[in-house]
Amino acid sequence: MYQTNVVKRIGMFATLFLILLVAMVGIVSAESWNESDFSAQEFNVDMTLESEGGNMKWTVDLSEIDGHTSTGAQIVINNSSQTFMLGRSPHEGIVYKEHNGGWSTASGLPDGMNVVGEVNATHYEMTVNKDILGDESSTFCWAANVEATSNPTFGHSSSVQQYFTADWLGWSNPDTNMTCTVVPEETPQQPVPNPQPNFDVPTATPLLTVGILGIALVLFFRREDE
Repeated sequence: MYQTNVVKRIGMFATLFLILLVAMVGIVSAESWNESDFSAQEFNVDMTLESEGGNMKWTVDLSEIDGHTSTGAQIVINNSSQTFMLGRSPHEGIVYKEHNGGWSTASGLPDGMNVVGEVNATHYEMTVNKDILGDESSTFCWAANVEATSNPTFGHSSSVQQYFTADWLGWSNPDTNMTCTVVPEETPQQPVPNPQPNFDVPTATPLLTVGILGIALVLFFRREDE
């Protein structure tokens, strides 16, 4: 009897653990970095990369840039077939360029790409369709540049570029010392048969679901013991 109860309890905790793993899928879907991950720390940076539907989105927030007169952020990507960059340049506006021995002249964004953020802003978003980056589960590599022009009297140099990764070799050798990311697989949404009207009924969060199922399992096994 004792061994049977032990086995039941082990099964209960194993089941709870599996439920928790399933519930946590998708909660941690973004990676983030700050200025300590960049080549310089003359101003603060918060950068996030996340999967958003059929796109990958980089979000960059800048702060502690006293007296800045222009800012920008660019992402450089190598998808195994080409190297290109997109973003906001303080001097060229929203820009797209390709690298083939040298950088091409600036052009408008191709289909499947988008950039949000003005010159002298502190918030930027750069979005690229996953089909451009590669097939699901394939790897693409990338680097980032954030920059600001500021008044030297505020303690900054007149023009600052901070690279991610910290040892990225920059514009003259853009494919060296990038970081690499796997294109995430998308879980197709299943069609809902006979959809019902939406009455704005709040749904349980994954962790609340885990708690409810856990209580149910505890009560079930306690009843079995009795």
